[in-house]
Amino acid sequence: MASPFARLRSLVLLASAVLLLVSVYGAITRWLAPEGKGKDDLPQGGVERTIVAQSEARADFLRNAHSKAGYLAAMRQLYEVLDSMVGAEFGSGISTIQEGTLAAKMGADEARQAMELFRSLSRLREYAMGERRFLFPPVLRWSALTSRVTSDAEAFLNLLGMTTDAEMMMAKGRRRRRSETRSYLPQEIGA
Repeated sequence: MASPFARLRSLVLLASAVLLLVSVYGAITRWLAPEGKGKDDLPQGGVERTIVAQSEARADFLRNAHSKAGYLAAMRQLYEVLDSMVGAEFGSGISTIQEGTLAAKMGADEARQAMELFRSLSRLREYAMGERRFLFPPVLRWSALTSRVTSDAEAFLNLLGMTTDAEMMMAKGRRRRRSETRSYLPQEIGA
């Protein structure tokens, strides 16, 4: 039988351990997530199939912290866009494409990286749809994961000659139109 002082001592130790744990958790999350808080209750906008426009909303999304659900919705949309683009380019979607098919067009190393991207996006989509209960390894910083996956997707699309940056696509189109215009200009006569 424990004395009342021993019980009180164990309760004080337990309370101080919980306080220490909460303090350390707060310090770690403040250190790992220095972004400002954003409005997460707005629905995600639609994503075009060929170009995701570089807009103020996208820049704001990348700049501000969002909820886990917002990041999962963005990853799910990215999966759907890449799936339709890969289906149009290679004839099969992300979940069914073979690494050899990618390697024939892109090279072995790029195909391996693309397959890793597709597996990661598939896991995130399954998690977002509720088909998967846990992610392994667990995600500690959703903003960092989203940034990494979107940059990997951009690199993959660049290998295919596509991009998610609308400004770059418009600049390519302007250069192409200028070169076509120059070729149709009448030549100077009698030089």
